[in-house]
Amino acid sequence: MNQSIIKCILLSLMSVFWCQPALSQKSMDCGQTGHPCVSLNADFSTILHLRNDTDFDSTPRYYDVDGQSQGQVATFFSPTLKLKNKDNIELVYRIELGWNGWSRNDPGLPNQFLAPEQNGLSARHKEIWVNWQDEAYELKVGYQRIADPSRLFLDHFAGAVQFSVRLQAHRFTLLAAQLPETAYEGLDVASDNFLTDSFVFGGTYQFEFKPGFEIDSAVYSRFDQQSIGRPLMLSTAVAGLRIDAKDYEAWFHILGQFGQWHGGGVGNRDVRLMGSAVQAGGTRRMGRLTLGVNVFALSPDDDHHGNQSQLAFIGSAKNNSRTRVLTEDETRDRYDNLDESMGTFWGAFIVNPAGLMVADLSVGYGVTNDYELGFVVGTGTTLNEKRSFGNTYVGTELALNNTLKMSQTLSVFLSGFAFLPGEAAAAFINDIDRQSTDYLYGLATGLQAQF
Repeated sequence: MNQSIIKCILLSLMSVFWCQPALSQKSMDCGQTGHPCVSLNADFSTILHLRNDTDFDSTPRYYDVDGQSQGQVATFFSPTLKLKNKDNIELVYRIELGWNGWSRNDPGLPNQFLAPEQNGLSARHKEIWVNWQDEAYELKVGYQRIADPSRLFLDHFAGAVQFSVRLQAHRFTLLAAQLPETAYEGLDVASDNFLTDSFVFGGTYQFEFKPGFEIDSAVYSRFDQQSIGRPLMLSTAVAGLRIDAKDYEAWFHILGQFGQWHGGGVGNRDVRLMGSAVQAGGTRRMGRLTLGVNVFALSPDDDHHGNQSQLAFIGSAKNNSRTRVLTEDETRDRYDNLDESMGTFWGAFIVNPAGLMVADLSVGYGVTNDYELGFVVGTGTTLNEKRSFGNTYVGTELALNNTLKMSQTLSVFLSGFAFLPGEAAAAFINDIDRQSTDYLYGLATGLQAQF
């Protein structure tokens, strides 16, 4: 992507924002002026992270002049522009500037908007979509976030169309999306077609039987042709419950998968796809004290790779866990969490042939109105030792989190962690000694602001 285009877009959006006539609070319904309502929000963060190693083996490499520690300071900025006209049509555009590492990205270059690999300021389009709605109907088209109620199967940014109908306590949503894929289809538009693409179609039904209590059900079908001559058809069903009350939240979802991968096995044999997953958890607020718990499990494959059965769950590597090593670090995803790095990417999805179960417990306490102290402990295990080199224990994670609010929209944080790895994680992650289980520890600190 030509980064100079992004620069022009940002300048244009800023000019639109600043050149709009002042709108009073009364006119913000967009029905009393010919001008669109304009809002500009932004998230800013600067984060330092530091770890003693990149795996669980401290054995020196043969050529190890860089050492084995990991650390960086980086800045991120994500503005979101929203335009809404008198016809209740909303346009949303979000761009993300970052990962801009202080030691790598040089804004003093002659052209600071170079391609990311050339150490200029990096940027990418995150969302751009249009939404129309009235009292009962809603249509959303464009590059947007799509997710199933559990997030275990589907939680991606992709080009999609979503159409929803709300009838009192009932909500129906239809989805058609095209996911990013890896098949090479030429360098220009004329070389592209739909023969090797990946699609997801589905529908969701949600019933709010009383305020804050919602029953979820959904069915999705994934049609994937990025493996040339080996099309994949996968159906996923989701059922569950979500509760969002004043002092607590709770969730429970179970998922089942069934499908076929034509010619995907040894000798081009067809492979039967059958997977499952489950997630349950909740939070409870009691004055200054907040307790949280979550557990999820992803089914493993059988003992033999390449046969006519693939039983491992195919999912998004997203979940509700509060761990930052076992699962994604929501402060800033660095794509090195174990539920991803122990698995295999399958297009936009991840499969863990050994299966995975992660349970975590969190405790947060508001020491003052502005300072919160939190503690998280989590542990993980695989579910088929024969697909994880004879071991099942992934490891235990301990984290201490400190957050200080400087204002309602500005905070600083300091998080320290220690990870006690098991041999199952070591077998997948280590570079040299696949049985070494040396401790991993580190910290992350930074500043976050919202505008």
